[in-house]
Amino acid sequence: MIDTRAFENSGMLIIDIEVGRGDADGTFFLVNGDIELSTGEGVTQDQNLASVWSEPGETGRITHCFDQGQLFKLCAIGYSDKEKESVNAFHAKISVEAAD
Repeated sequence: MIDTRAFENSGMLIIDIEVGRGDADGTFFLVNGDIELSTGEGVTQDQNLASVWSEPGETGRITHCFDQGQLFKLCAIGYSDKEKESVNAFHAKISVEAAD
C-alpha cells in the first residue's frame, strides 16, 4: 500500500522500479488502494492508473498525478519465456512531489 494522504492537495507519485537479473520480466501496475484484485484475472484496463514493463536488469518508471492524497497499490506480474519456472526480484523507490 502506498499512502499519499499526507498530501492534501495535488501531487505526483513517482515509482522507479529496478528489476533484478533473474530470468523473469515484470509488468508493474499502479491501482487505487480500494481495488480488490484477483490473482486469476490480473489488472484490468479500467483499474490500471499507470504501468511499466521492464526486462531483467532494467529500471522502469511509473508516474501518476493525483488531485488529492489517497491510497494506492503497486502490483507486479512476472513473465518468462523459459520452459521452467523463473523467479526474479525488484526494488522500488517511491517518492511524491507536491504540486506547486
